[in-house]
Amino acid sequence: MKKALVILLAITLVGVVFAEEPKPELKVSEFKGDASVLFGADLDTGAVAFSNSTSASLKLDLMGGGDKATTGSAIWGELKIKTDGDDPIQVTTDKNGSSLSGYKVKVDVAKLHFGDMAYLGIKEDGTKIDYVMLADMAAPYFKVDNTKYYGQKTSTTLLSNYPEVGPNAPYGVVFGIALPKLVTVDVDFRSFEKLTTDGSQVAAGYSKKNAFGVRAKAALTAVDNLTLEGAVNTGFDGDGHKYDLGFGAKVGYKFALNDKFYVKPNAAFNGESRISGDEKLGWGAHAGVLLGWGDKATAIDTYFFDDSDQDWGYYPGVSVGVTMAGDTAAPSDAKMPIGLNVSTMTGSLIENLTAAAAFEMKDLNADKKEMGFAAVAKYAIKQDKMTLTPKVGFNYYSNEAGTNDKEKTDMYVKAGLDIGQIFPNTTLSFEYASNDLNGGVDNGSTTDKTAGLFYTKLKIAF
Repeated sequence: MKKALVILLAITLVGVVFAEEPKPELKVSEFKGDASVLFGADLDTGAVAFSNSTSASLKLDLMGGGDKATTGSAIWGELKIKTDGDDPIQVTTDKNGSSLSGYKVKVDVAKLHFGDMAYLGIKEDGTKIDYVMLADMAAPYFKVDNTKYYGQKTSTTLLSNYPEVGPNAPYGVVFGIALPKLVTVDVDFRSFEKLTTDGSQVAAGYSKKNAFGVRAKAALTAVDNLTLEGAVNTGFDGDGHKYDLGFGAKVGYKFALNDKFYVKPNAAFNGESRISGDEKLGWGAHAGVLLGWGDKATAIDTYFFDDSDQDWGYYPGVSVGVTMAGDTAAPSDAKMPIGLNVSTMTGSLIENLTAAAAFEMKDLNADKKEMGFAAVAKYAIKQDKMTLTPKVGFNYYSNEAGTNDKEKTDMYVKAGLDIGQIFPNTTLSFEYASNDLNGGVDNGSTTDKTAGLFYTKLKIAF
């Protein structure tokens, strides 16, 4: 009888492997090249010059993507590994030589299931709470580096995410319960220190000996298109040290107006009860609403906009969002800082048009305001075999804290025209980029060089 039970338990614990594993594939996925010549003039100095560039690349795919996972029932171990990245493993060859690149392989899921509703997760994670990022938006405003020529965009925005709250311990487990179409609950129990098996930490002394972080998180899953989640966290250790108490929540709902358009209001809050310093309670929040007509996407990369894909957006649509923050250490008459973003991105709403605009103000309640506005647009005009694409961009930045007019305001303009297929495989472009029209370039000392650069480019490519 005991042997039968042991055999039955062994069968229960063993999962069945399934899914589409990566397969070898030897094929040329890219073989392309281009060559271009530029001729231009710096309109401030009168300098005129040429520039040449060439590029050619060959990509040989070696293996495609895929995943592999276990399945089972009752008490069983789930492990899923998958390829992480968009590109397959491939050899890339160009004028600089050859290199191997492509996706990486990662463990996506590692859980011990107890029936259909409970599990024990054993991957490294954390106990932080970071619900307050930025409200879902169409586009951000990026500042321009006024120490460089020709309006070079930076990665700096006026609005930023608020920091995570509560202690963040990475090493441990998470206990989870999921009631289908109702609610999920996760409780993380993790240590700050990583256990080593070579004695190195014993010899050096633990910096956070017997210290642990805990986090409880719950999410409602009963309503389609609704996001409603909350969490609380703290920590403890054997020496009796006290830890901050973090808490937060987020909520959002996607209202479908028709097959294309939707409205999505969203809000989030992070709070922290602190045990040291004067700021006994600190918090951050965001709120916004998006009129959208597409899924999350990368922003356009024309002139003053970044094409990076962010956690909170961007979405084709029109959006308004605010950020807020406060703490108990602030004077009673202090004004709460409120940041503002108003933005739009066309996406595929209008055929052949690519456009975006963003206005941001760092703090609506500040005595001296800091704000920025940027807009770009390009439109493809089809004419027989040729495609004419005029494009334009504008960037304005204002900071009333500047000591003089040149420091208070920056303005940049860019414009261009691409004539695609003017001859077979050939594009002719005209481009203009100004310096700061209200102060030139602050490169060591502010200059009056505002006119910028004009050039023409002939490019042959396939």
